[in-house]
Amino acid sequence: MAEDQKRSRTDVMQPTTPRTPGSGVGVGGRHTHPPTPTEGGGYLDVCTKNDAAPLADPRLAELAEVGLSSIWIRIAASIGVDQFLVVWQILDEVNLEGEQRDRVRIRVPLFAKFKRLQRIKLILAYAQAEMPHPDIKKMIKAELGEELTLTHIQRIINKYKIKK
Repeated sequence: MAEDQKRSRTDVMQPTTPRTPGSGVGVGGRHTHPPTPTEGGGYLDVCTKNDAAPLADPRLAELAEVGLSSIWIRIAASIGVDQFLVVWQILDEVNLEGEQRDRVRIRVPLFAKFKRLQRIKLILAYAQAEMPHPDIKKMIKAELGEELTLTHIQRIINKYKIKK
């Protein structure tokens, strides 16, 4: 290739018209205000340290509510509740399959306890919203795939005494 045919990247990228603020050319060309000062806005220099602790995941309380020991709650807090739920479900399945016959066993509460608590909370939320019991039954079937009787739904609502 001849020398005169070679172009550097800067030759190709050179603008044909100068781009000044308000010229309408290029990114931000329609902005007519002066450019941002190079020294910054200054407000960042006066920031104070936020001493408020980050909000804990409210589902940690639910894990305690289903009876998990403090070590499991600590694990959930350190890796995140969503990740912990995945691990818990896997460990629960492994315990059911009996794959750990010759290994150290870890007591893993049944994952069904957590699912039951979530189902109860969902039923109570629907009842609090004054949804009729047959509709609650349909919603539980659609959302959780569980078939409950109207009597069972009524017992749950009575046990936890919904306050209106």
